[in-house]
Amino acid sequence: MAKTRTANLLIRDDGVLCPRTPLTERQHNLRPYRGDPYASLEDRLAWLRNGEHIRSVAPELPDTFDIGKASKADLADFALTEFGEKLDLRKGVDTLRAEVAALAQASPNDDVVG
Repeated sequence: MAKTRTANLLIRDDGVLCPRTPLTERQHNLRPYRGDPYASLEDRLAWLRNGEHIRSVAPELPDTFDIGKASKADLADFALTEFGEKLDLRKGVDTLRAEVAALAQASPNDDVVG
């Protein structure tokens, strides 16, 4: 399945729109924005608060998540969704897998098996 590209990125902290360029794609505080580019600042902040960016951007994960086969992006999405933790994507994939495994071990959630 091909990736869907969006023209704008949204700064998570203040809701300001930025154009998508190779430089801005490397910023960790930006999210792809699929909403109305002419929406007011309040509407964009509500879009972030309501979690619409998560539903439209996050890939659907299978019922079981295999840490050993997951990519960096999959690990980051899983850690954010399941544990509310943001991972540093500059680290190696093996380091990220170890961090997610540690989060799973420390999790009180019965559905997550470490």
